Formats: sequence, C-alpha cells, structure tokens
Amino acid sequence: MTATLQDWPVAPAGLKPVADEVHVWAAALARLADQVAALALQLSGEERERAARFRHVPSRNEFIVARVLLRVLLGECLGADPREVRFSRTARGKPRLAGPDPAQLCFNVSHSHGLALFALTGRCEVGVDLEHVRPFSDEMGLAERFFTPREAAALRALDGRGRRETFFRLWTRKEAYLKAHGLGLSFGLERVEVSHTPEDPAHVVHIDGDRREAARWSLRTLSPAPGYVGALALQAHDYRLFCWRLADA
Repeated sequence: MTATLQDWPVAPAGLKPVADEVHVWAAALARLADQVAALALQLSGEERERAARFRHVPSRNEFIVARVLLRVLLGECLGADPREVRFSRTARGKPRLAGPDPAQLCFNVSHSHGLALFALTGRCEVGVDLEHVRPFSDEMGLAERFFTPREAAALRALDGRGRRETFFRLWTRKEAYLKAHGLGLSFGLERVEVSHTPEDPAHVVHIDGDRREAARWSLRTLSPAPGYVGALALQAHDYRLFCWRLADA
C-alpha cells in the first residue's frame, strides 16, 4: 500500500541531531520492482541474505527500501557513503553502528504496511515502533496474553475502531520501550504497563511493578500518517523531538 504522510516538514540534507535532540523521519516505502532491485545492490551481503528470507515479496521489498533509506540517513549524518556504513550488534542483539565510537549515533527503525519510521539521536539508546491500524480477529486474545490486566480491561470496555486504535497504541508503546532497551518480545510485554487513554499523556506506568524505574523513561506518541500509530521511547526526558519526512526521491 502507499502511505500518505502527514504534514511533517522535509528534512534538510545532511541533518544530524545534536546531543539534546531526537529526530524521527517518516518515509513511504512503495517503489517499482526495478527500483527495488537497484536499491538492493547498495546493501551488504548479510542484508541481502536477510531480505531473501522474506517469502512475502511486498515485505521483502519494504525491508530492502527501509534498509537503504536507513543507510542514506546515517550516511548523511556521518558524512559517509551510505554503502560504507557498517553495523554491529549490542550484547542483546540490538543493531548499532560499528566503529571505534558506536555510541556516537543511536538509531532504531520500524515499518508497517508501506510506511517506515527512523529514529536517530546522540542522546542515548532509542526505540521506535509503528503499526497500521487494521482489524484482526483476536485482538482481545492477544491483549489477554500480552497486556496487563488493567490494560486488557480498558480494551475490553471499548469496541470497533476505538478498540483497534487503543490496542495498537498500547502495542507500539510497549514495543518502543522493548526496542530501546534492546529486549525482545520474550521479555514479556505484560511486564510493562503504559498509559492507554487519549487524554493521558504517553508514559510508562510501571515495569514489573516498579514505578520509579518507569519514571526514568519517556514515551511520545507519533502520528506520521492517517491510519497509523507510532511511539518513541528512550531513557531520558530532557530532549527536543523533531519529526521530518523523507521526500519520495
């Protein structure tokens, strides 16, 4: 699908976040098949192997485009050729920049149904998550499994689109936290409770019952395009957030 981006401004070329900034870019991922094939040549061998493991062709294409755009963004920030950007992983498996100072720029990526979000900052590790709000058959079953009892009860009191939007709002906030922490779903989404009502600002309520630890984290709601819900998480509050969009080219 082709996503319609909200009115986020186009980022100037070569933009790099300074120490107290977090920058989030939104980008539509739809490309013609020959464009995707050309973009794939800019990836590393390991990235092309990962792409080949996608059996669903649209998902494979979105992965390729998103990885190339990530390289372009990082390359602009670092003043490097996108093809020369090198990656490593933390002890928990979270992707990071390789090199003598890998902490110089932290990043995270999420994409869903034709749209991607890229979060970059020099402040600390960051997590971003994005979901296309869509109907599915077992939202309450997933809520009972992955949400806290209070979150599940709040969801049960809703129906229709209100329930779907709340489900994905909860899901993206939890996922953004796990991704910032470098944790996987195996950690347990139900161990992290987040705010869920539109009137309540995004925040982590508790982590395994620990409200003091939760207070160290910030959550921000992201609305990059109609029909999408996003969230940003990092272990800091003293930062400035800038949201940009990448031009289709």
